Amino acid sequence: MALTDPFLSDVDLRIRQSVEHVYSATAYPVSGPPIALDVEDLSITFDESWSPFIQADITAKVPEDQATLDALDPRKNCRVKISAGYVYDGKTQDVHQIADLHLRTREVLRPANELRLTASSDEARAQDAKRRSTDAVPPKTGINEIVTYAATKAVYPDVPEIVSDFPPGYGVNSFTELALDVSNTFDSLMTDAAGRAGVWVYAGEDRRWHITTRAAEAGVSAHKLYTGPDGTIFDADTALQREDFFNSVILTYTWKDGAGVDQTIYGEAYVPSTGTYGVDAIGWNTYVEDRQGPITQAQATAAAQTVLKYKITRGRGIRIQSLAAYWCRPGMTATIQLPTGDLERQIIRAVTFHPPSGSMSITTRQPETVSIS
Repeated sequence: MALTDPFLSDVDLRIRQSVEHVYSATAYPVSGPPIALDVEDLSITFDESWSPFIQADITAKVPEDQATLDALDPRKNCRVKISAGYVYDGKTQDVHQIADLHLRTREVLRPANELRLTASSDEARAQDAKRRSTDAVPPKTGINEIVTYAATKAVYPDVPEIVSDFPPGYGVNSFTELALDVSNTFDSLMTDAAGRAGVWVYAGEDRRWHITTRAAEAGVSAHKLYTGPDGTIFDADTALQREDFFNSVILTYTWKDGAGVDQTIYGEAYVPSTGTYGVDAIGWNTYVEDRQGPITQAQATAAAQTVLKYKITRGRGIRIQSLAAYWCRPGMTATIQLPTGDLERQIIRAVTFHPPSGSMSITTRQPETVSIS
């Protein structure tokens, strides 16, 4: 499978010529026919640091009849499918669905006659749904089984599809103390389980729940970004900063045990002094987060190491405005050549598409391989 799928394999070359950008947004109420939105503005963001992973803002003309407007009801699990792509040479279409999202808000502005919608991937539904006292306790048999349990509750009455890079039972030793209290969200369960197992769980553009790992090293380039006659970059900035960069992590897990006694375990990880960003070289810059237990010490330490592997890559990144490459997603590698400096291969952290202008904004993070204690 090509990295550009479902777009043509040579799309990275084709968009450097004269192309027309094509896009649409169609709402799918629970009942009734699809509604083709008369889109005036549209942006859609994929961000690996967000939950929901995908978030879209749509401005459209208000439908002429009230029944159509009433069908755009976020309370009734209305969905919005967004397509985008290109027309080459005025005839060859390369247009595909890039997101299937849950409608979250609908706002009508008068007298401007504007319809404003927001939509998100299905993590939002997992944040809506909370465990009830009559629900079965979560399984502890593996990350696939936990995500299946949580996603099934989250998207009910729909049935989720799970796509995992791991075999059944993966991470079982990480979940001996896993629990989900009544009234807590199923999203929090998946986040907790993913942290303990050292994986990343997200709801993708195809509505499937993906269980994978975050990219730590640069891979095969999915897109080439450069300036010049055939380049696609409009502008760029390279940032070095400490505020979003950490070389140490402390996770504080608290809970009450069966006897009602308060319990606390700290999960800690850091880059040792031998590393480029080791604590003896640059000092301590510590990320802290409070989490719900119970958990064992070994599991808390493993979770902290997982967090640190991601945080250590966030100190240097490049933000680029360029022609839209609609196949690019977080975790992919982009090859970047700015007017000065060396050719770089960076990992995409976030991408926002703005199809009406045919542009995108990409934020990257630097691949890092460091030792973690």
